[in-house]
Amino acid sequence: MATSPRIVVRKAQEEDYEAVINITKEISLGADYLYVQYSELINDADSSYYVCEVDGEVAAFEGVSLLDDNNTLMARSARVKDKFRGQGLLNRIRKKIYDDYKDVPGQKRIRNCCTNIVRLVDSATFRSQNRFLGTRALTVYDPLDVVKVPAAYTDDIPEVRTVDPEILRYLFEEKELSTYLFPLGFLVVISWFFDPLVSNIKHIKKQHPCVSISAVLGESIEQLTSTSNIEKSYTNSKEKARGLLVFCCHYKTPTMIFFNIEIYGKPVQGQEDSELRPFIFHGLKQAVSVMEQDHSKLPPALGISTDTDELLQVCKNIVAPLGFYRDKMGAFTSQNFFEQEFEQLANY
Repeated sequence: MATSPRIVVRKAQEEDYEAVINITKEISLGADYLYVQYSELINDADSSYYVCEVDGEVAAFEGVSLLDDNNTLMARSARVKDKFRGQGLLNRIRKKIYDDYKDVPGQKRIRNCCTNIVRLVDSATFRSQNRFLGTRALTVYDPLDVVKVPAAYTDDIPEVRTVDPEILRYLFEEKELSTYLFPLGFLVVISWFFDPLVSNIKHIKKQHPCVSISAVLGESIEQLTSTSNIEKSYTNSKEKARGLLVFCCHYKTPTMIFFNIEIYGKPVQGQEDSELRPFIFHGLKQAVSVMEQDHSKLPPALGISTDTDELLQVCKNIVAPLGFYRDKMGAFTSQNFFEQEFEQLANY
């Protein structure tokens, strides 16, 4: 008579690195951040990462990070070895998460960001357990040997202001600006998404973003911070809430440096190309700078995300002449966001 396997869920440790990486080496088509960020993530004070062992073999891995004033547990890096799929191992990890966090103050919920290539997105079971929050349009280009920024944009770009991430404090606290910039009710930095709360700025900074704004958005912020009467200043909020906010981030994998440009706000109708172009090239300048400081000689891959397919198409038209192409990475088309009640984990 066959004996039942011994299944153990425990906190991930440094010595689990190789076993965790070997769970699914081709996850995210090679754009997996875990290769380089594993140690940083499992040692993060706001996070907990777990492995699930079956008879001593690391078979599954997942973590959560506490965000949004302790109201969100952001699920991260879930993966299961092929031969153990369908055995409920991630559910066992989720039950451990519930046990570890049930007494932590906050109206907790579980959130997931999944690109369209993740199996869960099309899972009827997953959809029945999770509320769909929205989607952002995404395109990803395959690694390119050389990134060339047009000569007109190699110097300072006057249309783009690089700012300290602390500027997000004003964008989050001012309702009209926050609603305008983040129509989904949250913002995405690479694959993390956050409610627009001041307490999340420290979490956003962990992604080391280069934050930039358009001149017109800068004017709105300056008016806000220079007036003592916010309500009067924003009487005509529709006129004030204009401009673009852009996050440029990057991370390394064994095969590439992945750069991502997240665009928020709406260009003036009819001026989409002229307003987006400086930000795209500003992002590419950041990529060139990072590559010049990096000695690994890894090729850069590029991702761009916007609120709509229409804006994304404008971005695609801008980068197309620069030699960017979509082959394997062209499978990415969207980021999808889900939320699950924390108490559901108790039944796993």
